Amino acid sequence: MSARRTPLRHTAALWAASGLLASGAACTSLLGDFSTSVKGADGGVGGGDDASGEATAAEGAAPDSSGGTDSGEAGAANCALTSSCPPGTPCTSDTQCASTSCTPAGRCAAPQCAASASCGLGAACQNGGACASGNCVDGVCCETASCPACTNCGSTGMCNVVVSGQDDLTAKTCTGNFTCAGDGGCTQRWVQVGTTNAITIPQGEYAYTATAGDVFFFSAAPSADAMEGFDTKTLMFSSYPKDSSMCWCGGFPSIVGGVVSGTPYLFSLWDGQLDYYAVGGSAWGTLSAREPNGNSNSAIGLLGSTVYSISGNTTQSNAISWPQGSAWSTIAPVPGSGGTEGCTASDPTTGSIYLFGGSIGGMYVYSQSANSWTSIAAAGQSCYSQALSIWRGKIAYVPSFSNTTGVALFDIATSTWVKPLPLPAGTWQFASAFSANGDLYVLLYDGMNDTIFKWNLP
Repeated sequence: MSARRTPLRHTAALWAASGLLASGAACTSLLGDFSTSVKGADGGVGGGDDASGEATAAEGAAPDSSGGTDSGEAGAANCALTSSCPPGTPCTSDTQCASTSCTPAGRCAAPQCAASASCGLGAACQNGGACASGNCVDGVCCETASCPACTNCGSTGMCNVVVSGQDDLTAKTCTGNFTCAGDGGCTQRWVQVGTTNAITIPQGEYAYTATAGDVFFFSAAPSADAMEGFDTKTLMFSSYPKDSSMCWCGGFPSIVGGVVSGTPYLFSLWDGQLDYYAVGGSAWGTLSAREPNGNSNSAIGLLGSTVYSISGNTTQSNAISWPQGSAWSTIAPVPGSGGTEGCTASDPTTGSIYLFGGSIGGMYVYSQSANSWTSIAAAGQSCYSQALSIWRGKIAYVPSFSNTTGVALFDIATSTWVKPLPLPAGTWQFASAFSANGDLYVLLYDGMNDTIFKWNLP
């Protein structure tokens, strides 16, 4: 995963340029319909209709018609079709749904029954006056006035939809960081796995973030003289040497981490100079072969044993093998005019690098085998200084460190943004997401401590 640093003083301008809004406003662009406000005294998180601040499903959403389990806040893939998605299908716009209604919960609603006091069990409704039973529960006409905790009324009009991994529409049994567990009880969305005093991270500004093997690295500029690392196996924080180029000195290097030939490495690229660090070593080294274009604003990618310098001040991109490479080779340029300061996520299973953010005019995927770029989406989320991860078939990251509302998810299979994951309850100043060994984590800073949480739902 990679990260790119832009001074935080430019955050507002970047968000405005990207079409996203600053904290405290309603954000419906790409992230879906969820609030960007941070919950106050009761410790919840903005993002839903629930008074507790949870990202809840909305009334009128059609539950699972099978009477089975309605699960997964991480979200199924959105329906990519137009005007044909059935009720209950995850969606991002009204035009995807056969009912022409995508609820704030991100699900296609069922057609509303217009008759008064005559709608049968399971018919979509907004109030009990439309139902022959007199009961409108969870957006459908129901045989009873309410359903048990973490159970919703389904399309048969009976309380037979077990809620798991998301919030109950009717009985707000689970609040704050908790959601339905599938057995009538509650479970945590996120579990705290580590915390440390942020002495070495001034203002919690995570200028450089990357994951190499089991360790997530984060550092700040300019005053921090070391990188901090959190080991996801031992759940311990440790200090590591920081590359001297990681400074506020006219620009910022791109950083990426990964495992090459069994050894975890960090790579830093700035102005054509590639620095490297073998995790556990005492110091960084510098590769003698300089990147030929000397791009000072390029993105960096790592795929297998190849390091990539992507776009930047020119459209040219280059690659070099590690550690045996003695010279850089030219690869296909990013389509169009390219762009600077983009973020990357690499998928070694498909030999692909995903690129977006910065001034990149869209989202692209690079095929290592074909040496070609393909456009996969229009310009997406703001991304200048975040770690990117590929987790459960989705690109996951926090859009701007100061946007502490949730973890954005881009579904690779459908090339769409899906419902984001709300952050743990709390008041956070900065946030970053990362993955390791198939698990998703967030690093959160509250003004005093850095805290690591792990996603707890299937």
